[in-house]
Order: sequence, then structure tokens, then C-alpha cells
Amino acid sequence: MSEEVKASLDQLAGAVVKIRDEISKIQKEADKKVEKLKADKEKIETHLQAHCLEHDVMSVKTNSGTIMCQVQRKIWTANWPAFYEWVVKNDAFDCLEKRIKQSTMNQFMEESPDDIPVGINVDAGYKIVVRRS
Repeated sequence: MSEEVKASLDQLAGAVVKIRDEISKIQKEADKKVEKLKADKEKIETHLQAHCLEHDVMSVKTNSGTIMCQVQRKIWTANWPAFYEWVVKNDAFDCLEKRIKQSTMNQFMEESPDDIPVGINVDAGYKIVVRRS
């Protein structure tokens, strides 16, 4: 490889590192601003929720918008075997989300390339990674 090409590659790698550093700096500054705004929003929402519950109302119409107090549920299980049994017993497979764990499937495919399940799709491509020297 000629010296000119090496220098050019060195310059390009340096440019990638500089751009990545600038993106990181800007992202950190933006993240701080966003976190402050989220904290302010959460304080206001806490006040609005207290108002709704205190006055036993689920919505309030204002000139700026309608405030709605909604029940929010998060559901999980501490016992997967029992949950799977319940799903089968109740034919409730729609209670499950369909997705493949990428890291585990990648490892399986590397270890057993001839035993990939039918219907599996793979989208692979190259990506350039530049590590700082």
C-alpha cells in the first residue's frame, strides 16, 4: 500500500473519530436538556394527577388541551413455566410477543450453520468500525 493511501486512510479514520466525538458531545448536552425537561414535565404531571384524583375526575378540558387521568398497567410474570402452561391451557398465545433474541440466535447460527430453523430470515451486511488509537 502506498504512503499516500495510508495517509489518506489515516486522515479518514481521524475524521471518523472527530465526528464521533462531536456527535457524542452534542448528544450529552442534548440529553442533559431533555432530562431536565422530562423532570419538569413529570412534576407537572404529578400535580395534575393529584388534582384529578382529589376532585374525582378522569378528564378536564382546558383552553390548552384536555388533561386525562388514565390507568396504566404493566404486566409481567415471576413464573414463566406456570405462565406458559396457562397460555397453552387457555389457547392464549396472543398474550405473547413474537420476536427472536438476536444474540442467542446469532450464536446458534455460528455454532450450527446447517441446523437453522425453517422460516428464519437473515439480513447481514458490512459496517465500518473505527477504534481510537
